[in-house]
Formats: sequence, structure tokens, C-alpha cells
Amino acid sequence: MAKVIGALWTRESRNDGKKYFSGQLDLGVFGTVQIAIFRNDRRQNDRQPTHNIVLSEPMPFQPLEPGDVQEVEPDDDIPF
Repeated sequence: MAKVIGALWTRESRNDGKKYFSGQLDLGVFGTVQIAIFRNDRRQNDRQPTHNIVLSEPMPFQPLEPGDVQEVEPDDDIPF
């Protein structure tokens, strides 16, 4: 029986519109890593890989500034 160790989503680059996969791998005791898979645009022969896998760098933590969050009045018209 196969065990699922991760998941991928199709994404599109904001810069050039190229499609790629983004997701995560569960490495067990080593934790979970974020990855991205890109088509190898520099491939010149069949011995080179069709795709490259890279580790995604985590976004650096940035504390919120006083003006970053806006309070919103409650909307009692929501039907749930």
C-alpha cells in the first residue's frame, strides 16, 4: 500500500506566467518541508532532468505595525 507523503498544487508565476508546482513533503521525524517544482528550461538532451525540485525558503516573520490591521464592524445580516 502506498503512503502519501506530501501534496502539490499547480501555481502560476506572477512575474512571467510560467506554471509550476508548489507543495510540501512530510519527511517524518525530520518534519515537513515546502518545495517547488519547475520545468527545466535549460534542458539540452535526454540525460538532463525535465524538472528541478527546490526547497522553498520560509517567509521571514514580520511583526504587525499599528496600522496593519483594521477593525471591522460586525455584520449581523450574515445568515449563519
